[in-house]
Amino acid sequence: VGIILGEMRELGKWSEQYHREIGKAVAELQPGFLLTVGDDARFITEEAARAGVSATHLSSPEEAAAAALRRQFDVILV
Repeated sequence: VGIILGEMRELGKWSEQYHREIGKAVAELQPGFLLTVGDDARFITEEAARAGVSATHLSSPEEAAAAALRRQFDVILV
């Protein structure tokens, strides 16, 4: 299973905190890979990678789609 996540722009001053919490939650799922898109989504990537997930932060949805197509997967959660 692969996961592609974008940033949550509406979080204001809590943005970093909640993105990091999502990263920790994703790590518990142990996905085959994680791709993130958007400035604050980098915090998701950092936390998931810290927990051992193969995580990559990309700058656009198009880059994320191309990166996903280069990987093997049965299911992608977006």
